[in-house]
Amino acid sequence: MVAPASPIVSEQATYAVELRGITKRFPGVVANRDIDIAVRPGQIHAIVGENGAGKSTLMKTLYGMHKPDEGTISVNGREVHFSSPAVRVMTPVRSLMRVDFPAPFSPTIA
Repeated sequence: MVAPASPIVSEQATYAVELRGITKRFPGVVANRDIDIAVRPGQIHAIVGENGAGKSTLMKTLYGMHKPDEGTISVNGREVHFSSPAVRVMTPVRSLMRVDFPAPFSPTIA
């Protein structure tokens, strides 16, 4: 049996979620600076980094808990402005699981 071919995704296809130029500042620190991420429907992405790298801030911005100081968020090709996490629930964006690994962590493949 031959597996079906993967669908060809055009560069013109609408992204399920797109963040462009996201910057979030707090007093004394820039948590996110000019972040661009585009996710097509059905894709799964991971945001990884050390403590303090801005992962949680970026996700909280996407979920409507923080408002970006700069940049735009689009869902299915339409720019959105979440006034609260409750409003965000009405979009197809779903939360992700966070896993903290103890240091030192050395992943291996068996």
